Amino acid sequence: MPKRIHDLDLITMKIKKYYVLWVGVLFMVPQWGYVQNFGSREHVMNRFATNSSILNYWEEQNPVLNQLFLTAETILSDSKNADYSDVIRDVTYQKIIRTNHIRILGGPMLGDVKSDGVSIWLRTALPASVSIRVMNASFQKVYGPQETSVSRDLTTVFRIEGLEPNRQYFYSLNVDGEMVSALEKYSFTTAPAEESADSVRIAFGSCPHRWGVCIWRINPFSQWG
Repeated sequence: MPKRIHDLDLITMKIKKYYVLWVGVLFMVPQWGYVQNFGSREHVMNRFATNSSILNYWEEQNPVLNQLFLTAETILSDSKNADYSDVIRDVTYQKIIRTNHIRILGGPMLGDVKSDGVSIWLRTALPASVSIRVMNASFQKVYGPQETSVSRDLTTVFRIEGLEPNRQYFYSLNVDGEMVSALEKYSFTTAPAEESADSVRIAFGSCPHRWGVCIWRINPFSQWG
C-alpha cells in the first residue's frame, strides 16, 4: 500500500475516533444533572449514603434484619471473590437465620406478568427446596419444587402458567417442607387478555439512591434536532 494512502487511512481513523469521543461527551454532559434527586443536595440519599442507611431510610427495620444484613454485607465486601458460599458458612449468619427461623433472604418479587401467568423470583437463606402454591376461588396448583444453590446465589425463578386473564391469585411459599409466614397475603393479578380493551397500570422500580438508575428527563437526542 502506498505510504500516502496509508497515512490518509490513519488520519481518517483518528478523526472518527475523536468524533465519537466528542459526540459521547456532548451526549452525556446534559444528562449529568438528571440522576435521581431527593431535593436538597445535603439529603442523605443524594450523598454517599451507606447501605445500612438506605435499608432503614423509609422505616427503621428490626434489629434482627439489620444484623443479618450487616453480617452478609461484611462477608461479601471482604473480598471481590466472596460469594454466598462464604455467607452461609459464617457462624454468625447461621445463628441469626436459625434462631429467627429465617427462610427467605430476598423476594418474592413478581415479573413478566402476562394474561396467563407470571414469574416469581426469590432468594433463600440457605440452599433449599422451594415450592409455590397458587390459588383463588376456582383454582389451586402447586408449582415446583425447585432447588436453590450457591451456584445460583441461592435464587430461583418460578414460571407460573395456566392462569386466566385479569384475575387475582394468592400464593404461598414452602421452603424445605415448611410454610413461610408473611405479614400480608402474597397476591398478583394477571394481565388482561391481548384482545381486551381494559386499562393496565405499569410500575417501575430500581435502585433508590444516587448510584441507581439514571432518570432521563429530556429526550437524549434533542440536541441533535
